[in-house]
Amino acid sequence: MKLNRFDLTFSYGYLVTKEKDSGDVSYYPRISDQRHTASMAVTWMPGNKWTIYLRAFYGSGYAYTPSYVAVDSATMISRWVEGAKNYGHYPAYERVDVRFAKSFLLFNNPAQVYLDITNLFNRRNIWSYDYTYDRKGNPIAQPLTLLGIIPVIGLSYNCGS
Repeated sequence: MKLNRFDLTFSYGYLVTKEKDSGDVSYYPRISDQRHTASMAVTWMPGNKWTIYLRAFYGSGYAYTPSYVAVDSATMISRWVEGAKNYGHYPAYERVDVRFAKSFLLFNNPAQVYLDITNLFNRRNIWSYDYTYDRKGNPIAQPLTLLGIIPVIGLSYNCGS
């Protein structure tokens, strides 16, 4: 949708994916089972060849096979045990990106200098878990996260066609 100096785009998807291995009788979620995804992009052109882009992403968590702690009643030793295949879901993925761009001519060809900030709010999205033990042998599920804020300064140049 375009409104004067603004452009707005929104998308939403709903998806359920399941599979079963040969010999299995029931289906289980695929690792690509991400039920809800949504994105929004806003472009603002305030004038003087400036453009500001704002993009937001949301995805409900992907399926994964969780592990849980089991304690042997005879030895009282705890250990990690794999749960039902892909019946856990990671927390939601959320990210907001922004770009400030200034267009100009360079050697009579269009160019743009920009500042991109990916993951503006420094969301520590979880992509996996690492199952370990501390020094006393206690089990610990440690989340492994994606990168935080990523700033990029760039120049794009179109040398003509």
